Amino acid sequence: MKRRHRQCFSLTVAMAVSCVSLFCLTSPVSRTYAADTELTRKGTGTMGWHATNYGGGFTEDRMVANTEWIANNMKDFGYEYICLDGWINDGTDHNENGYVVRYKKWIHDFAYWANYVHAKGLKFGVYYNPTWVLKSIADDPNVKIVGTDIPLKSIVHPDDPSKSFQDWYMVDPSLPGAEQYIKGMVDYYKSAGADLLKVDFIRLFDDAYGPEATTTFYKWMREAAGDDIILYYANQKNRDHAAAESEYADMIRASEDYRQDIWFHNSVRNRGQVKDNSWPPAYNLFDGLVWLSDKSGKGKAILDGDFSVLSSSTSDSEKKFRLSLLAMAGSSLNIGDNYSNVGNNDVYYQNWEIINMNQAGFIGKPLVRDVNDPLSQIWKGQMPDGSWVVGLFNREDTVQTRSIDFAKDLGLTGNYLVSDMWTHAPLGSMSSYSADIEAHGVRLIKISQLAMEPSGAFFHRSQKVTLHGLDPKAKIHYTTDGSEPDASSPEYKGSIKIDKTTTLRAKIIQGDGRGYEAAARFIKTDTDPIDKIAANIQSIPAPDKGAEAIIMPAVPYGYTVDLKSSDREDVITRKGSIITPKVDTRVELVFEVKRKSEGGKREIRVPVNVRGSANTPGIVIEGESMQNSTSGPTMTTLTDTYASQGKFLQTKSAPAVNDWVELTVHVAQAGTYRMALGYKTYGNMGTAQLFVDGKPQGNPVDQYASAQIITSADLGDVTFSEPGDHRLRFVVTGKNAGSTGYHLGFDYIKLTNSSMPPVTTSQADQSGK
Repeated sequence: MKRRHRQCFSLTVAMAVSCVSLFCLTSPVSRTYAADTELTRKGTGTMGWHATNYGGGFTEDRMVANTEWIANNMKDFGYEYICLDGWINDGTDHNENGYVVRYKKWIHDFAYWANYVHAKGLKFGVYYNPTWVLKSIADDPNVKIVGTDIPLKSIVHPDDPSKSFQDWYMVDPSLPGAEQYIKGMVDYYKSAGADLLKVDFIRLFDDAYGPEATTTFYKWMREAAGDDIILYYANQKNRDHAAAESEYADMIRASEDYRQDIWFHNSVRNRGQVKDNSWPPAYNLFDGLVWLSDKSGKGKAILDGDFSVLSSSTSDSEKKFRLSLLAMAGSSLNIGDNYSNVGNNDVYYQNWEIINMNQAGFIGKPLVRDVNDPLSQIWKGQMPDGSWVVGLFNREDTVQTRSIDFAKDLGLTGNYLVSDMWTHAPLGSMSSYSADIEAHGVRLIKISQLAMEPSGAFFHRSQKVTLHGLDPKAKIHYTTDGSEPDASSPEYKGSIKIDKTTTLRAKIIQGDGRGYEAAARFIKTDTDPIDKIAANIQSIPAPDKGAEAIIMPAVPYGYTVDLKSSDREDVITRKGSIITPKVDTRVELVFEVKRKSEGGKREIRVPVNVRGSANTPGIVIEGESMQNSTSGPTMTTLTDTYASQGKFLQTKSAPAVNDWVELTVHVAQAGTYRMALGYKTYGNMGTAQLFVDGKPQGNPVDQYASAQIITSADLGDVTFSEPGDHRLRFVVTGKNAGSTGYHLGFDYIKLTNSSMPPVTTSQADQSGK
């Protein structure tokens, strides 16, 4: 079976490949190359949907619902993979060679789901590790290694715990039959119709058998996979700066798993800690992609940044930061939201300029590979037609200035046309670019000799498009069917009117800038796009302490946003100016989004918290460091790589209903805080109700899950009228039906007064038609 060639969907712009090569950056580039596969030749990762965020609760009904959602709403934008993930311990149904044939206890097997997904025009990804042998399967003497009479149990070490992982033994590659078993598993998944195999927890195999065995494992998988199935490595050891992974994988994970929320995984977690020869190479996405950026490029292994759950954040800036970073690094673009919670976040995933970077094989690089150098927050790279894309990121909690000099940093002379790849608006003719970027924000710009105004849009009735060439005498030709323009295509003479969904492509055929392209997708919608534009303004960045003005929300080209009213004009004026209050003050602002043409406007209400001159920021208190008392259960401190500081507090002796654990937190400044609890899920965890200083707070927290993960729960707003010590008592109220106990765990308590909680926004249609 030869892998089906990847299609450039009609809604995805495929840029013509020219002889322009990617610009080499300052850091030396490794000469280790990955396997010569279709994906590595393209240079950028897959686009699709990932089931991980469901944890152990992913069912066949949810598989159907999400596949239908992707097929009907995202496939035409290039999202084509439906990928299963872990929580597979209870999947024991197997064939005669010991290969598990279905996900968990699902009714239908992998082949059924591969056929189902393929019938929707999508591709199917599975999760397993070919060195794993389920202990229950190995104990069956009738199971023989594929193509041999060798018993399955003869290639593992049942009496050596160091060579086991949870419910699996790990294959010893030095034993007869090991090669056949490992290659046979890859062949099995190919025969079942899988297009991608995610291989996880590789570091444990490396720990058990050493680096040479790991390289042999990689080699066997690659030989079996060929170009027929994508090999995606995760939780790998990255010895010698991921030398073996780079040689044999299609994709390798660049950082720790997605955890908690967008910004925590984007930039916060254990920032500045990067390393080789262990997992993870970095704890947050930005550090990992910077650190391993010398390994990426066409013909090399692709860096993967894990899936994204945009619905976990109300910050427009943080969502754009994440997707911009993934696209700049050439990573996969995987949706972690699901059909029921994605809401209006689909418009971020549907940014055609981001998608086009992936489909065109774009791979950018940071200016430096030092994760602690601010220059690592500036990325650059070239599209196939020679246009440059620059990402100016701000990882900090305050406004930062980021700049790019076209001559110094890109080797360009003179002026070039610059456009914003999120608003799709032209910014003008420039020889350099500088911007004050909001906390956790990004400016993603394209630098070219040909620009389109706007560079794509969702529209309701019709859309006018203007083309701009840096050379006013340049001859520009265009097409409206997505095909590459040539001299026989219509020549641009004036504004183009778009009245149906189409891909518009333009190219300079003659004159300065010959070969430069501009291309975008224009999508006619049944509903007015202004509704989603307004709905996505759920928050604005909390002003820095001492800031003189708020940061206005960003809106796409063709729309404007104005501040219409403030319920505290003594703090935030109608012009957006800030008059610093003495204490933290919540202000409700009303913004008005308007369409420049055809009329139409919407109002949106957004709360913002202005820090007072006398206030201190929020605090995070580690569970293991808090003073605690209980109604009887004893407590212990446990370690976990995924915990916020590598440790967490948990009950040691089993509690019962009505038992309690009380933690003491010290609050230096009175005020209203958003409270969150970080904890680790287990199969023996209970449900608890929080009482703050004796008063119930928030909803009960169910800490049960079949998988062991660090997660968090929002406990709502808490008002502390006085500074000092306060009591947080968690009372056991019951347990999930699937849980075997009533244990409670505490990774951290987070109190935040620098940003406001999400609110239900209200919109009013004032179209005036």
